[in-house]
Amino acid sequence: MMQSIENVGNGVMRVGAHIADVSYFVHPYTKLDRDEKDCSTIVYLIQCNFPMLPQLLCKEMRLLNPGVDRLVFSVMWDIDSLCEILDHWIGRAVFGSYCKFSYQNVQEIIEGTFKCNKTISNNTGFAGVHGQFKWQDIIVDIQNVHKIARQRRESRFGNGALRLNSYAESPIGRKTLMTASLKHKVPGTAELALVAAHCNERILARKNVQETNR
Repeated sequence: MMQSIENVGNGVMRVGAHIADVSYFVHPYTKLDRDEKDCSTIVYLIQCNFPMLPQLLCKEMRLLNPGVDRLVFSVMWDIDSLCEILDHWIGRAVFGSYCKFSYQNVQEIIEGTFKCNKTISNNTGFAGVHGQFKWQDIIVDIQNVHKIARQRRESRFGNGALRLNSYAESPIGRKTLMTASLKHKVPGTAELALVAAHCNERILARKNVQETNR
């Protein structure tokens, strides 16, 4: 999932969650559509995964690589300084990413230990900065997204949400089963995905009520 953030003034930040929209390529009632219904979902194993979609779609059309415009489905919110959602927008869009980080990179930025030169030389999942942005712009944006996600998360748990620990597979686990390890995921991505899901649920529920009352 791609994340975006923009300062729109008056203490309001526009935060977005964007996923590749494969509906442009998988049309209803086609053979591809029927085949993917049988697959249902991606199957994740410890050392590999079996994608639901064909490799061409997974590797060429679906990956949100930096410096490349992609067809996406987006949910965007205007959020005030108290992390309250003032407005939202949902729809299809064309979006380009300026940077791509691993979970490790993001965690280092949040903790203030990120070193760009070391990251590039070690090839730890960093793909470089594209467009007119500078390093400091990217770092500040990631920190702002983390701050908003953390406040939303604390508010959700404060209202009685179920708490489940979330882990991500460490790269060292790709070699052998014996060396596999689990690390805590950076919560920002999961939190924005939850906010997007809740936003979509409210819209669908409102639509169902309107259709029922007709």
